[in-house]
Amino acid sequence: MADEVKINVDLSQVKDLGADVRAVGEVGLRRTVERGEQILREEVPKVTHNLEQGVSSHVDSSSLTAQLLIAARTGRMGVEGALLHLPSGATREITLRARAPFDYAEAVARGTGIYGPRGAVIRPKNGKALLIPVDSKPVSENGKPQAYITMGGKIYVMRRFSKGRKANQYDVRAAQRLEAEVPAIWDRVVQAFANGEEEF
Repeated sequence: MADEVKINVDLSQVKDLGADVRAVGEVGLRRTVERGEQILREEVPKVTHNLEQGVSSHVDSSSLTAQLLIAARTGRMGVEGALLHLPSGATREITLRARAPFDYAEAVARGTGIYGPRGAVIRPKNGKALLIPVDSKPVSENGKPQAYITMGGKIYVMRRFSKGRKANQYDVRAAQRLEAEVPAIWDRVVQAFANGEEEF
């Protein structure tokens, strides 16, 4: 009969393994999201800084998931009064119809307008004209005043259509950059944990 072999296993070395893995996961996720926010801010167009200021994130520690968010959306606007300025200098009070919310972040990332032979064109969906914000009172090429609308301290011109914009896929570029950096981020987190650093 063969001799019995007894093996003593010391489980004290792995008793906290589950908690350690979870702690590494939470820190790795948090570091990944922090870097993702930085990259998104670098990739978004800086024309108005609306997108740059709208970058944020949501981390769910219980499921170890996270979302990178960009909030640059105009809310729905109800029926509003405005002042129409005619080229003659006369003014008239008008009422503007309600406007649906507009997702600026999505429009920049995906582009706007319907592409035709002359490129992308935006047309009003329900109204007769688009209201386009401008910095100053409009004048024609020969210097004559044009009609415009003022509302809430802002100036708008009216156009039957406007040139659309090509997509600026800042979100795709940011995701590709972050994906390339993820292994190094997690390697640093694991190494910091292995070294017993307090804030790994």
